[in-house]
Amino acid sequence: MNNALNPDNLIPLYMQIKNSLMDAIRKREFKPNDRIPGEKELESFFHVSRITIRKAISELVDEGILVKKQGKGTFLSGITVATTLDEINGYTQSMLRLGYKPGRILIERNIISNDMEIVKKQLGVAPNDKLVHIKRVLLADEEPVVLENAYYPIKFKFFMDEDLNTESMYNLLKQKMQIIPFKAQKTIGIELANEETAMYLKTKAGTPLLVTNELVFEQNETPIHYSISRALSDKIKIRLVSYASIAKDSASFAMGQEEVFI
Repeated sequence: MNNALNPDNLIPLYMQIKNSLMDAIRKREFKPNDRIPGEKELESFFHVSRITIRKAISELVDEGILVKKQGKGTFLSGITVATTLDEINGYTQSMLRLGYKPGRILIERNIISNDMEIVKKQLGVAPNDKLVHIKRVLLADEEPVVLENAYYPIKFKFFMDEDLNTESMYNLLKQKMQIIPFKAQKTIGIELANEETAMYLKTKAGTPLLVTNELVFEQNETPIHYSISRALSDKIKIRLVSYASIAKDSASFAMGQEEVFI
């Protein structure tokens, strides 16, 4: 772990420490459930005050990266994906940023010609158009985290010939069609795992799942894909930051939400 801090940098010292800890996590210096050095050790290591250390640690705890255990210390959490609602990063980039090894298991892919009227309407295609359906289990450090069903318009049929166990779909979109996801609409809910989903996620039927319905667009508002992701609720954390929006015509203010994988 790098303890070089720059007091003249515009980045606050606590943020530099937070970044150093995250770099160490990404480099696998700490593994899930490992205890990290205590406040006193970090204070000596970074040569800063205890308050500065606590602020860095507190932010990582709030983001679900670290977990404090009473009387035991602070630990790197188990496989927990801390995500923000305004990100459109693909799963691979999100996992790498958090220090996990991304992985995928292709369960099924096929061309759908019938039914799926709601999905077709979301994608803006005709009722008789075909869709590319891709079903995958997404992994973090080889542990299943998300069961994803993704639906693409038939113009993306090149996915049928790609190795989706190793390739990032967003990288393929960029390489093959110069398409970069720009905007996403997400609806999030809760459901209990059925037998099939529980099997793929290696959990028990009835386990609570976080279900995300997501419609992703290009910059010109053309839909790219519609996906339904079912994630283990103890593996996914979503952070929201609320801020005050000052009304133009009064001194009162309303609380807005800055929405801060999968």
